[in-house]
Amino acid sequence: MRLTLCALMCAMAFFLTGSPAGAAAEKIEMQSNLWKEAKGEALIKDLEADNKEITIHVENLVPDSVFTVWFVNERPRVDVMGVGEGANSFRTDSEGRGVFSATVPSSEIEDWQKLEVAYHPEGDPKKLANLHIALIAELDEQG
Repeated sequence: MRLTLCALMCAMAFFLTGSPAGAAAEKIEMQSNLWKEAKGEALIKDLEADNKEITIHVENLVPDSVFTVWFVNERPRVDVMGVGEGANSFRTDSEGRGVFSATVPSSEIEDWQKLEVAYHPEGDPKKLANLHIALIAELDEQG
């Protein structure tokens, strides 16, 4: 009877959370200094093999536009790195909503202080000269 009850509880935990019991996820609000109505949320979820999945949902950004996602350090020196492997960009829809997702090693997140979403007014994520920081989240307490 105990084994059956334990199995039932584990199964319920899996189905209710959508992931194995014990998998942690943290939501972080993203703030904008660029546009009053812009907002975003980063969900950082533990995966197997010491990886994390970062999923960012944004709203009220420039419609039909290109954005990139960056890890940023400001101290002791300024340093930046694109999030994930390959393209670190996404496009908003006609309502200014968008989603970005990437898998990164857990240790990589621990090395960074901020997560930023940058707007590329020219529509080319490779052109960094005119980018504007649209959303920012603090990562200091990640890990």
